[in-house]
Amino acid sequence: MNFFTPAEFVENYALIGEKKSNAPVWKLFLLGIFVNSAFLGYALLEGKLRLLAAATQAVAWSLGSYYLTLFSVGLLTLITEWRQISCRPIKKLLYLFTFPIFILTYIPISIVALFRNVEWTPIVHSFSVSLQDIRKEPIQ
Repeated sequence: MNFFTPAEFVENYALIGEKKSNAPVWKLFLLGIFVNSAFLGYALLEGKLRLLAAATQAVAWSLGSYYLTLFSVGLLTLITEWRQISCRPIKKLLYLFTFPIFILTYIPISIVALFRNVEWTPIVHSFSVSLQDIRKEPIQ
């Protein structure tokens, strides 16, 4: 099944990779959170303490495992690209811990995109900066 011409495939390779690699993961994550949250709500309404404890643990486990998965991806990227990331080592490590939270913002954006007509609009840039110009500035 061809979605793109060869030229469009090259232009949209990152988009295809994103859909094939991350989409199933966040869909399973959302399904797990939804099902476990439904059990959590039921346990709260019915006053079932054992189910409440299990559902709370399941929601926490889902969030924690997704965070650790994204953290591992960020750690692997940080290790392989350490020299190419232009900032102080302490910032690199700080960004490593905030990377999963940043990626989690993709989920609500994707949900909204399912129900709204989203169109790409180009951003007009008024000036350009080269990599050499960026590296001339002191690293803070």
